[in-house]
Amino acid sequence: MMRQGIKAAICFLAAVLLTFAGLDRWYGAAKENRGYSFLLEDPLSLDEALELAEQNQKALEKAKEEEASEEGIEFVLWGQQEGQILSEPDYGKRTEADILYCSGDANLLFAGQNLADGNGGGCFLDEETALKLFGTANAEGREVKLQEKTFRVKGILTGISSTMAISVTRQWITENTVQTNENSQDERSIDHIYVPKSCGKTAAEAGTLLRNSYGLNGQMMDMELLIGISGALLLFVPMGLYLTYAAWAFREIRRGTPIRTNRSSKGSRRKEAESLGLAAAQALLLAAVTWMACRFFLGILQIPADYLPTKWSDFSFWSSLFREKAENIRILLGGEKGAMEWKVLEQLGEAAILGALAFLLFLAGRIAFLKGKKTREEKTANRTS
Repeated sequence: MMRQGIKAAICFLAAVLLTFAGLDRWYGAAKENRGYSFLLEDPLSLDEALELAEQNQKALEKAKEEEASEEGIEFVLWGQQEGQILSEPDYGKRTEADILYCSGDANLLFAGQNLADGNGGGCFLDEETALKLFGTANAEGREVKLQEKTFRVKGILTGISSTMAISVTRQWITENTVQTNENSQDERSIDHIYVPKSCGKTAAEAGTLLRNSYGLNGQMMDMELLIGISGALLLFVPMGLYLTYAAWAFREIRRGTPIRTNRSSKGSRRKEAESLGLAAAQALLLAAVTWMACRFFLGILQIPADYLPTKWSDFSFWSSLFREKAENIRILLGGEKGAMEWKVLEQLGEAAILGALAFLLFLAGRIAFLKGKKTREEKTANRTS
């Protein structure tokens, strides 16, 4: 019985620690999800994307000067070429990376990083790619070749992998025009738009504004629902632990007192210590899961406004919302994803793995707990008989 109690306590404690680690990964993904991503139905050329970005920038500057509430929002248009070969000119080192073309304020995609200087032959590399090409992540000022064109590294991106980012400007387009004939196309196109949540609008409002003001029709790649579902699933383990403790405490209360042994015998003192230890472990678990639940529901989980109906009696809202969000998740999982989406999805994947391991450990602890309970009841019955 003592052995089963210790095994159950160890499994429960390990499950809690893994759940904490999973919630930490989940929280990182939630923080990275700083905006709304839309997949454009009609991809734009680099020239078209740059024209729209310039138009929006002028509108925002005018609204700021006049202190008016213009129907405009910050956004950045971007497209990606996957699996391009980069090389280092001096020693011929080569590696593969995705090329990210940004039209507009590229800093919106990479929080805390300065991508302002993207004209001419400038580019930005992630640390991993810089290490492969130059043997060091401190590669600013070095040169890299892409399709026989030389770019100077203006900065290093952190938190993503295998990415070369280029901020598209008029000068850059002039110097990097790809000559095509009538039977071929420039493969570099812009098919994504990113709007930061700091614009103060919901995803639906942002999509409507982009469509009405700029003629940009896009399908949302919904991260919100996926993050919310994964966070809720991670709470299964702590909630299960909470119910396990509640059932144990209720059973002990019904029996009258948690410790019913005679202190005069060595065996009784051992049983008393076991009961006290198990009670202390369960109490600590209860405090931990209560704290996690409160932190999750009060401090982390925020339901977006477009997830709530204007009238609670509007029952058709929920069915249409489910269909819309299911389609958004399908687009997210099946569509082309950039470094930002992959980073969030990778963290959610790590959280899912940790959550699954925590759930398995919880089940193992629960089985050990029930075995100990059954053994104790059998011994009690034998003593009674």
